[in-house]
Amino acid sequence: MQVPFTKSVVTRLVACLMVGGVALSVGLGLTELHQARASLQLSLAQRITAVARNAQSLYRNADPGHRPEQLTEMLRLVASDPNVLALRIESAQGDRLQVGNWSLADDEPPAERHFSEFGGGFSSKVNLDRMTLASAPFQRDDRPVMLELLIDGAGAWAATRSEVMAKIRMQWLVLGVIALAGLWLVRRWFSSPFSVVSDCFTGGSGPAAFYDLAGELPGEFASLCEAIAGMLTRLECTSERLRQRELAFENLYQFAPAAILSLQPDGIILEANRRATVMFGLTLAPDLIGRNIRQFLETEDRDALGQSLHSLGTAHASRCELGLLVNQKRIDAVIESSPVRDADGTLLRIRMSILDVSQIKILQRQLADKGRLLNLIVDHMSDAIMLVDAGGKIAVHNQQLATLLHRRPESLTGDAYEFESFWSDIGILEQDEFITHMRQIEAEKDRPSHLRVRTRAGSFLFQGVPMRDGQGGYLGRLWVVQEITAHEQAERLVRQQANQLDALKRMGAELRDVTDLDAMLVRIAALMHEMIGVESVGIAIRCDHRGGRSKQVIHRGTGGYLLSVNRQLVDVIEQQVMPRVFDQQDVSYWPDLSRGEAWTSAFAQAGMTCLAAGVLKCALDVQGILWIARRGGERIERQHIQFLEAMLPLVAARIETAQFHEQMKRLELTDPVTSLPNRRHLEMAAAQLLKRPGHPWAAIVFNIDHFRELNDALGHEAADRLLARIGVSVRAKVRKSCDVGRMGGKQFMILCANTPREMAIAAADRVRKVIADTPVVLPDGSNWTLTASLGVASSPEDGHCPPDIFAVAGRRADDAKAAGRNRVVGDDLLHRRAS
Repeated sequence: MQVPFTKSVVTRLVACLMVGGVALSVGLGLTELHQARASLQLSLAQRITAVARNAQSLYRNADPGHRPEQLTEMLRLVASDPNVLALRIESAQGDRLQVGNWSLADDEPPAERHFSEFGGGFSSKVNLDRMTLASAPFQRDDRPVMLELLIDGAGAWAATRSEVMAKIRMQWLVLGVIALAGLWLVRRWFSSPFSVVSDCFTGGSGPAAFYDLAGELPGEFASLCEAIAGMLTRLECTSERLRQRELAFENLYQFAPAAILSLQPDGIILEANRRATVMFGLTLAPDLIGRNIRQFLETEDRDALGQSLHSLGTAHASRCELGLLVNQKRIDAVIESSPVRDADGTLLRIRMSILDVSQIKILQRQLADKGRLLNLIVDHMSDAIMLVDAGGKIAVHNQQLATLLHRRPESLTGDAYEFESFWSDIGILEQDEFITHMRQIEAEKDRPSHLRVRTRAGSFLFQGVPMRDGQGGYLGRLWVVQEITAHEQAERLVRQQANQLDALKRMGAELRDVTDLDAMLVRIAALMHEMIGVESVGIAIRCDHRGGRSKQVIHRGTGGYLLSVNRQLVDVIEQQVMPRVFDQQDVSYWPDLSRGEAWTSAFAQAGMTCLAAGVLKCALDVQGILWIARRGGERIERQHIQFLEAMLPLVAARIETAQFHEQMKRLELTDPVTSLPNRRHLEMAAAQLLKRPGHPWAAIVFNIDHFRELNDALGHEAADRLLARIGVSVRAKVRKSCDVGRMGGKQFMILCANTPREMAIAAADRVRKVIADTPVVLPDGSNWTLTASLGVASSPEDGHCPPDIFAVAGRRADDAKAAGRNRVVGDDLLHRRAS
């Protein structure tokens, strides 16, 4: 196995030497910097004292006949020290002589220092971080005079520090040479022999190869090779014995038809056959060895297995049914365990046989589920159902039949079916005719038949269906008794259903080519209002991001319209109705909106008193709700609810398709790295600007300078994150009416609507400063100065067609790059804006 470079002993040793040397060098450097700072303070104090005394002596001894220009020239010779930036002498009468550049003191306020006494030495420390103003009062002809010196402490310290850092770099160079020499010696004397032994070992060489190396290598490496050769010899002998044992194990276990395990008393697997390996979802039997059988069990079954294994201390065998967890799936299994004891009866190991009964369990559950489902369907059907077996007894019936006959459900099962008296409780009006038709139906065993019966409670349709087995044997007759409405109600219902079905087909046809979500919501509301025949139809689609408002449409007979987000009804639907319907997960119905609840007042103000709503579900999530409402005095009928239930999947599917189209459209127009508009989006936005003639607009193209080198230094992923951060910064700096997008690579573009050329150039300069202020830290800890080259083109000065404007702006961005980068070019004369 190849040892990683970072884990090599040689690497670690050299690293320790390097770290120690660097730490020593840094310590010495810091000490030398401290000493140099103290020495500089002393040197500056001495030189300032000398300049001050010379200037005082010159001023005291000056001939009164000297002109001020002559005195100034002599003071300039006195203040020739490079660290004295300016010198001035001012008397009590207001006479002033000064040399040097005193305007530097106005740019940066200096630190003030004073001489200890009149004509004394300078005992204060000069500020080495900025300029220092030293005041030295003295007397001339018994009159006070003030001498002021402007000292460049920061410049003196910078020069001294540069000298010290040059010495430190030389120390680091010597340290590097010593480290490389040490690395070469360690690799020659230690690493090379060790690599030979390691290569021989990783290459799978036998004992003979290591005995040969023992004669070639010196010292401890020879002893190591001999030890390895002896170990390999013993391993070969042991391997032969293990192969013999493995062959016996294969004969005992591998070809057994059942899954067999051998366990320790604590559940650790010692041996397993091929069938057990396959059952536990593994490739090789050794993958099971050493693992605890409990880790393959359901949590609640582990105690049961423990009790079963514990009982083997006294019993000869145990059996239990448990659930195995294999690849996150449950396998129902029957486990039979038997003990293996020594001569004293002590439990040594456990033999376990495992039988997979998952398919049997699944079949049993499926049969039970189908039975429960059939009973549930039968019990919840609106029609009365009864199965009369071939012996003329009631085998199965539902609750509706017992309710129809006003009898208890348990009193019907097993009773003899005599149709002459069985149906008397429902009050049949034409009893003789009913009995005659029933006799004819009972005599017919081959085909189904039906009979319409009028009773005091209304009209019923009796349907009898003969039931036969797979061999054609007669099992009995299934009776379905359905209550039917009057003829006029039936005709009206048929007409309504026909109209609704036609409207449903028309909805599917009219929505087939609609991809805009807003247009689809308005169209769905209009079609629903037309087909269902209620006063109000509404759709509410929840927002797909936190903090956003829902999108809602309502239709009240005068056309669909998107509701304003400030409307009270929108807030009620979004905050109250939609969460209630989501919790129900079914059609919710309020036949009478109570005025006692706060959320119903908005519907009452809109003239709606009853409401029904259903959930719009897509394949993965809940989209929103579809609701219908009626005004006072009207009610939502049963057919309205049924039609609403039927429409929910279709509406949800069409809305999901529209949302998918909008999402695909957004993806086609968005840059995947920065989430900004891409070139296609910007071209479409520029095309919209052409529809507003007479309004100036501009395009700003900017390229990130040296982006290829920056990409290599940061890495591709970090460079992508930097581009995204630049996009966010630029987007925050320009107006909201501007479109900021990425053209590709290092190039971005800003479209500025209603913006003349000068405003666009000013905006481009603000963008340049934003980019220049963006911090970039390289992996080595150094800072990268980020700049951009920007070009501006405007309409109508540079053309009217967007491709021409884009081309001019791109060319000017290239001109900015050629002119030195980090600038804005707004015309072909290379306008430069200094940073």
